[in-house]
Amino acid sequence: MSITSNPKSTSCDTRGAMLDDRPIAQHRFGEITDATIRFSFKDKRLRMRVSAEYSPADFVALLAEHVPDRYRHAVRYFGLLAPRSKARTTTAIFLLLGQRRRPRPRRLGWAYSIRRDFGNDPLIDSLAQPMRWVGRLSPTTPNAMSCSKSNAASREP
Repeated sequence: MSITSNPKSTSCDTRGAMLDDRPIAQHRFGEITDATIRFSFKDKRLRMRVSAEYSPADFVALLAEHVPDRYRHAVRYFGLLAPRSKARTTTAIFLLLGQRRRPRPRRLGWAYSIRRDFGNDPLIDSLAQPMRWVGRLSPTTPNAMSCSKSNAASREP
């Protein structure tokens, strides 16, 4: 079996339905080789368990349809996308495909976010000059002299 690129294909619809309900559990996998991945699923039209065999690229394409987009949240409690097994699973998939995993992108800075969302740069001062780091001020504490003057003023008749 292989996934066809035609979105109206009935074979793609029935095979795509195997991932609609839940992530694929580990026990569904049969044989995994460099050329094929075999796993079982419940075919809802035939109402029985079916074993399917895909190439690694086709399997990843089938699985990728159900991975949420970037910055979208999804909770996966079991199966391939479970938090505990995610590192092992993605490593295995990248090894099967012969690809390297891309590094995680750097976090966007707060100044960039304000500039993008509100249209003004928070690091430009009122004279249109870029601000620069000068140093950190230590917290101020009231000195003893000012406290004694205020106490003496309050005691005068």
